[in-house]
Amino acid sequence: MRHILVLTAASALAIGLVPAAHATQTASVAATPAAAACIDAVPLAFDVANAARVPIVVGKAKKPRPAGPARAQALANSLADENAPSVCTMPVAEWEQSLLDEIQTYFEAGDTQTALDYLSGAIEGISVPEADATALRQKPRLADACSGFGLSDFDLPSDVPFALALGAKAELLGNDDLAAQALDKARAVMKQFAESGAGGQAQTIGDWLRLAAQLQLLGGDESTSESMFAKAREVAKRSYNEYNRSRCRHTKQTVNCYFKAAMAMMLLGVEPEPSQKDMGEAAAAAAALNLGRRPLGCVETYSFRWRSSIELDNGDYLTMDTGPVTFDAEFGKITSEDRGPLTLSNATNVPCWQADDDADDGWAQVGSANVTGGSFPYQVGGTDLDGTLRIRLLQSAAWKVTGSGDLGCQMLIAIFDGLLEAFPQALNQGIEVPAGVKSYGYDEVTHWVHAPTGKTLTARDYFSLKLLKSTTVKR
Repeated sequence: MRHILVLTAASALAIGLVPAAHATQTASVAATPAAAACIDAVPLAFDVANAARVPIVVGKAKKPRPAGPARAQALANSLADENAPSVCTMPVAEWEQSLLDEIQTYFEAGDTQTALDYLSGAIEGISVPEADATALRQKPRLADACSGFGLSDFDLPSDVPFALALGAKAELLGNDDLAAQALDKARAVMKQFAESGAGGQAQTIGDWLRLAAQLQLLGGDESTSESMFAKAREVAKRSYNEYNRSRCRHTKQTVNCYFKAAMAMMLLGVEPEPSQKDMGEAAAAAAALNLGRRPLGCVETYSFRWRSSIELDNGDYLTMDTGPVTFDAEFGKITSEDRGPLTLSNATNVPCWQADDDADDGWAQVGSANVTGGSFPYQVGGTDLDGTLRIRLLQSAAWKVTGSGDLGCQMLIAIFDGLLEAFPQALNQGIEVPAGVKSYGYDEVTHWVHAPTGKTLTARDYFSLKLLKSTTVKR
């Protein structure tokens, strides 16, 4: 994997980012450990030449062209915002400055020992939060809008600039040991903060690069810095995958996000690089969209099945089953050659119960019902819009309920009949599921106690959607 992020010459040498000759010339600037912090900082370097190759479409152009170095550098600059706060430029708090001034007063008065005692106590008083051993193994959060870019609004730990100020004061007092302790404390606090992902707030490429930059400015543990780079690469790849997966439904906004994510991957040296074939297809789609035309696209072929069953107290099951359905989603529409059938089961002599205070168990059977189903052909239709599939099975299926008994039983049968009609009606109205996912579904089983009989009955609701293939088409 290419390493392309550089901050300080000494730290870059440690992880193989810059030639040793250059590091030898610059790494000796620091005379003491504390002085090594926040000096000789080299701006983050990116693989701009590689990112410049990403094919993009601008304005009314009919063909894609390379993004070019200017656009690649602009994205690189936004990922490494030089105006973002840094531990090296953050001011210390008012009470911390008062302590530093007090130490200076003792020193100027000739009471160096008291000044050193105050200094030592202040350094010791900076606490390092306990590290979370699982933090760096967790999947990083991903920003929602044009995923993975910009900077999140979080504050860097204030103890770091305070520790650096104490280190600088220790150097002024001529105590290199205390200066080294202060710098070690600053590094430890920053390391824990970085490993926690800024307390769980880091969610963009820029966030992780910002954390890596602070670590390298302090000249600390290079393995932690590299883990921050790895997180930035991970976010870039996930952002790209998110838009690549949905390229069959590209809009002007999403296709721009797609190219931005591809450029970020190549700026950071993520491997494997974005597919030239995928980027070419997205560029062609962008060209058509910019001209107000329907773009080159692709047909996504899905399979799905919905099966729902309810156990009755006589042992029968009411079951609705669409059977396996295969359909294509293309240019906003769902089409299919499948014609069913939708099957609805039968149930006979289902007891009809009514509350009865005179009965021992409080219930009395006042009649029975028969439920008749059947096999019903259907036509598959629906829409594929805004990242959502709305699958419709147009059919005339309905259970028929007949029964015998007094008026109370007839009323219950009418209610029962209405509930049973809701299942096929839902298919006519449409089922909404996420588009572009490789698989989606659920298999839910519920149990309940049937009050009149005390039996435990079961219901199962099963739904499965799978993306079988994507086929590029030309129009």
